[in-house]
Amino acid sequence: MTINIQATEADTITQPLDIIALYRTMVMARITNDLLKTRKTQGRFPFYIGFAGHESIAAVVAALNEDDWLSLYYRDLAAWLQRTGDFYGPLREAYSRTTGPMCAGRNMPSHYSSKRHRILATFSEVGALASFAGGVAFSLQRHESKELILFTTGDGGAATNDFNVLFRQAAVHKLPVLMVVEDNGWAITTPSPIQWAGSLVEWAKGGGVYAEEVNGTDTMATYEATRRLVEHIRSGQGPVLMHLRLGLLDPHSSSTDIKSYRKKEEIEFTTATKDPVKNFGRWLVEHGHLQEGDIDRIRKEVRAQLEHAES
Repeated sequence: MTINIQATEADTITQPLDIIALYRTMVMARITNDLLKTRKTQGRFPFYIGFAGHESIAAVVAALNEDDWLSLYYRDLAAWLQRTGDFYGPLREAYSRTTGPMCAGRNMPSHYSSKRHRILATFSEVGALASFAGGVAFSLQRHESKELILFTTGDGGAATNDFNVLFRQAAVHKLPVLMVVEDNGWAITTPSPIQWAGSLVEWAKGGGVYAEEVNGTDTMATYEATRRLVEHIRSGQGPVLMHLRLGLLDPHSSSTDIKSYRKKEEIEFTTATKDPVKNFGRWLVEHGHLQEGDIDRIRKEVRAQLEHAES
């Protein structure tokens, strides 16, 4: 895979964080998810894979520059929205429209990609894009660029050969890569402890990569951690692995019965404590950035935007 990093120009670098806009992006992602789950149930399309609980990935992207590269996976709609602002695109892809900006309706939805916005084309196979992300990082390093690439995957994806290729590439050559493992506790129906024994952070450090565990249910903590880790990379200290702890509020996909592999108590606990959208909304109210009525107003405005986009 050959990418000319100098020929693909991005518009601007990141601006100071607009926390209300970030919250609105996360709400847009959540309501899009809820809407598309409903449309799948109604038989409007054959398959859907949800991501409720992963919306704080938008905070990771918000901490990057616009000219940084993204390599996303299927639970990263919030990252797509944060980078592109395009909420029409995911709807078009879900309905297999030729106007879809990612795959023109030729692949399953959730294949987030955009040449204009520096988002690599992706695969359905989890982790398969890892070595390609490493190739982009090699190119950035060769051109002595200050840009970096964000690679995301789930905890199951981090157990694949493809991810280990990227990890070793990055560690040995000190590539400008931020590897984010979005750990929601489940690799499809397999619990994370069966994927990993011990600490993923200590595993990464043992392989020569600086790593931190971050609470992905806390949006501001996620943003601040990303800013700090990005500075580590840009200063030439090598790659970073972020172990982003999340909770999945959906089943693995529309083809999975959540009650067949998760206990009722665990689902209820996750819903009550690990919802980043509700947690962030509560934080904004507590810190005086929003009022309670604003939370409901934003949800209604976003829902109206999406229903208009569908019509």
